[in-house]
Amino acid sequence: MVTNKLIRSEKIEEQIGAVLNRVRYLQKKIITFQAEAKTAANQIEVSARESLHKVFDEGLTLLGKGIVTGRKATESFVAETHRKAKKLKREAHAVEVAEDIVTEVIPDKVNSKKNNTISAKSVSVKNQMKTLKSKGRKNKANFATTARAH
Repeated sequence: MVTNKLIRSEKIEEQIGAVLNRVRYLQKKIITFQAEAKTAANQIEVSARESLHKVFDEGLTLLGKGIVTGRKATESFVAETHRKAKKLKREAHAVEVAEDIVTEVIPDKVNSKKNNTISAKSVSVKNQMKTLKSKGRKNKANFATTARAH
């Protein structure tokens, strides 16, 4: 019986030794796992920051392109508006000149009625004046519509 108890106690000691060895091994593994987890977390953080940096840079690039495009569109609109305004001024001036010419020609026309003839010059000037007036009205209306739209 004593030998059985000795054998049992030796087996228990061996089992305790094996458990203690396993605990030491697991403690070392836990330390290794913690270090690996910390390294992996750092790598993930670095890659996440790089990805965010790329997205942010691309967003800024797109925003910059949008601003440049918007600025170009604005400049183009302003230039077009100035061109239309100059054109309207020229046409308005042409209408004024045509009206002046017609007022000068009308006395001719009155005098020529006495002879029952109308000079061809007064008719062509009158037609030109009508054309310029209608163009001027159309352009003013178009310009106002365009200006309101933008």
